[in-house]
Amino acid sequence: MQRLSVVMVVMCATWLSAQTPTAPSKPPQVNPPVAKAAHTFALGTDDFLLDGKPMQMMSCEMHPARIPAEYWRHRIQMAKAMGCNTVAAYIFWNYHEPTEGAFDFTTGNRDLAKFFKIA
Repeated sequence: MQRLSVVMVVMCATWLSAQTPTAPSKPPQVNPPVAKAAHTFALGTDDFLLDGKPMQMMSCEMHPARIPAEYWRHRIQMAKAMGCNTVAAYIFWNYHEPTEGAFDFTTGNRDLAKFFKIA
């Protein structure tokens, strides 16, 4: 039975404090997330609305399975520095279900909840 891959789009409406991206020689240090006010996201008649104001989505794509978890925050910050405000995350189903019925969504770069929280 052929497995289908699932594509998920994660809105990165709240960005973490931007740090100057550098090419790390070791995994970047992960800072704890800062509590921020909740945002609203809606579909207007002609555009998307973020906190009631029109916004244009500038998207990039990341594959969490291909990026070590220690680098996720850094890669998302680099995407932000390039002007992206949206991350499309391609999820490889067979990577999370290596054998039928056995799922792993919590270890290493399989921890999707962690990736979504960072995003």
